[in-house]
Amino acid sequence: MSLKAKLSLIMVFLIVFITGLFGFVLYFSESKVLKAHQSERLTTLFKSFVQVAHESVLSQDDLALISYTFRMKESHIEVVSAYVHDGRKYLANTDKNLVRKDIVGIASAAGLSRGGNPEIISDEFELKGKKYAAGIAFSKEILAGGINNALGLVARKILKVSVIVLAAGVIIALWLAFSISSPVIRLSKAAQEVGKGNFSLDLLKSGNFPTNTKNEIEVLEREFARMVVKLLELDEMKKDFVSAVTHELKSPLSAIESYIDLIRNELDSKIKSAGEGMRQNMLEWVKDLDYIKQNTERLYNFISDLLDAAKIERGKFEINKAAVKLEQIISDAVFLFAEKARSIGVVLETDMQQKLPEAQADQERIKQVLSNLISNALKYTPRGGKVKVSAKMPDTTDYPLYFVVSVEDTGTGIPQSEIYRIFGKFEQVKSARPNVKCPKGAGLGLYIARTVVEAHGGTIGVESIEGKGSKFYFTLPI
Repeated sequence: MSLKAKLSLIMVFLIVFITGLFGFVLYFSESKVLKAHQSERLTTLFKSFVQVAHESVLSQDDLALISYTFRMKESHIEVVSAYVHDGRKYLANTDKNLVRKDIVGIASAAGLSRGGNPEIISDEFELKGKKYAAGIAFSKEILAGGINNALGLVARKILKVSVIVLAAGVIIALWLAFSISSPVIRLSKAAQEVGKGNFSLDLLKSGNFPTNTKNEIEVLEREFARMVVKLLELDEMKKDFVSAVTHELKSPLSAIESYIDLIRNELDSKIKSAGEGMRQNMLEWVKDLDYIKQNTERLYNFISDLLDAAKIERGKFEINKAAVKLEQIISDAVFLFAEKARSIGVVLETDMQQKLPEAQADQERIKQVLSNLISNALKYTPRGGKVKVSAKMPDTTDYPLYFVVSVEDTGTGIPQSEIYRIFGKFEQVKSARPNVKCPKGAGLGLYIARTVVEAHGGTIGVESIEGKGSKFYFTLPI
């Protein structure tokens, strides 16, 4: 899951949790407030009823008290019954049949027989030396219904507010997640490009980043940009150094190779006239010179590859296209490695389609690509194996108007985990190195081959099964 998705989910969850918690607390608090308000209202109603009873007893006006008591059930639907008595008879009662009648029992006094199981508020008071009692029975169902209706209204209001808050919160959460994750994602992509050796990033414009900031992400972006600038400077220094050194090495190497050829020719001309002992020494010298020349050529080829790589990096790599016959290029490349293939016991063969049309290509560069692919195939193919070089025009429409050239071997193969990077600069198949008996290269051959093929407008790729072999192929426009 991406960082943006994780941040969004976490923030949305927090908003939902906080909104739900706030709604629950508000609902619970409102419930307590409503119950307290109801209790206060009932107490006030009872006090008013007792006050009327006081005044009625003092003024000896029973009719006012009876009338007030009758109206209570009409004006207050939650009232089940109300009464006032002097201990013997009812002075007033919501039940007209009980007025000025003897008290039968507590149940009848409160009207409980008609009200079910009500909530009762009652009290006693004394006037003129005589005790009186008053009470009101309230319906619990009606009281609970009133609270529930009020809480329902509160719940609907909370729900509406919660939906609005949640929608706004989700929008803000997504915006925050985007604002936090975007620079991190940008840095991640930039780091991937830097890891590939690409330092020409927009991130290098350090002027885009504030110099004075307390935002940690902005500080990270700024410092990363500075790091990339330093890496770019180091990379440029490295390119300049490699280019200068390799260029300067070519001339002395050419001179060494020329002097080796000159010394060898002199030795060849004098071996026949030399004595037996000296002849043997000269033959050993010739072998030493051949070994020196062989290694000089290896060093020369390595320097040439470094120069090509430097030209590629600087965008100065050029090809000179002309009409060429692909069969001839392949034959020449195979001929160069025929003796080496025989010496290591590997069959080197060709499989070319007849009457291939001419291609527009740089002959030397294509030969360089083929030489690299054939050399690698021989390097990783054990004795008794086979290397086949093919060229054809495919019958399918996958590669219209393209040649397909391939070099297939029965060697060690390439692990799938390493295939994606073998065309990179200075990259080699590490797991296959122990099986290579000949000198190892610098990992520039396939990088240069890819550049050459792409400069021709083609593509290069590989199919490989570890332990069974590999097939390198490239396309070339007709």
